[in-house]
Amino acid sequence: ALPAAERGRVTLTVRAVTREIGEGLDYMRRQRAVLTLAILGILSHTYWGAIPVVAPAFATRALGGGPATYGLLLSSMNLGMVLGGLLIGGWGRGRHRGRLVVTGYAGMALGIAALGAARTPAEAMAAIAASGAVSMLSVVPFFALLQDIVPDRYRGRVLSTDESLEHGMLPLVYGAAGYLADAAGTRETFWI
Repeated sequence: ALPAAERGRVTLTVRAVTREIGEGLDYMRRQRAVLTLAILGILSHTYWGAIPVVAPAFATRALGGGPATYGLLLSSMNLGMVLGGLLIGGWGRGRHRGRLVVTGYAGMALGIAALGAARTPAEAMAAIAASGAVSMLSVVPFFALLQDIVPDRYRGRVLSTDESLEHGMLPLVYGAAGYLADAAGTRETFWI
């Protein structure tokens, strides 16, 4: 965190942003727990990122639906996330944050695999809602843990670098997921 007197003097240039990201990467590389969290976040974006690309074709090809089925899938996922967020607020207190993060990411992956196995829209909605709900086991403790273990001096750099890496993977994920859905099938893409 910058002192108040310095906040107005910060200049945003490509060089400054590149330096900040470099410092964030360097800190992450040196701190094993932070690096592990970053890798888990990147992996979760890899499988979670397949949903917006593959779900429309999945709704049509595998479930025999159309845009309404796709809309219900996305609604179910987000409803699950809202419910999971409400539950983690009370249930997650006092629990080991690292275990919650790993459990949440594993649950998300299992939910997406279950989505691939769904035979009806109702089964698919239940699987994706469960995946969304369990995702909150990871998301909330993930950021709380990062904020706890990263010193103030590096926190902004590390959090922004982490977010840049996670979201920077999405163009690759979108392309790969689309290709896999056409080459192997929508169900198989969710399983992969």
